[in-house]
Amino acid sequence: MRKKIAGILLRLAVLLPVIASASSCTLAKIRNLNLGSVGVKYLVPSSTRSLSGILLLEVDNPSISFTISDVDGLIKCDGVPLVTVTAGELPVQRKSRQVYEIPCTVTLCEGVSILQLLRVVAQRSSSLEGLTADAVLNVRLKNKMGTALTFKDLDLSQFSSE
Repeated sequence: MRKKIAGILLRLAVLLPVIASASSCTLAKIRNLNLGSVGVKYLVPSSTRSLSGILLLEVDNPSISFTISDVDGLIKCDGVPLVTVTAGELPVQRKSRQVYEIPCTVTLCEGVSILQLLRVVAQRSSSLEGLTADAVLNVRLKNKMGTALTFKDLDLSQFSSE
């Protein structure tokens, strides 16, 4: 009986690193995804400090299908926090390039008013120069394996329509 248990444990000890390695290789492929453009379909006030709406996100995914969940972001204007953005779940199709609509909530950072936000948007609507973002996207495969993709000081002017 002990030999059977020892044999099973030995097989598991050999099999687990192989499974973990294969899963991490699959997750590494997801890191090759590219964000083509970012936009806003609409935003409507939901309280005095927040807005609800739909973000548009173009994703070029050369690999397998996965789900982006728990998106948390911070948009800064010239390094000063402006708004935080949270979004829900987004299933991304395999080997595709398409624009996805993501429901989101935008909350004003401390010390920022709606008028200040509107002024910044009006002044920078064409070029987005000086606007940067930090974001964390949690990525999950069908088998529930996942990883977090982190973007720091992402220059939003590269997504402008000029």
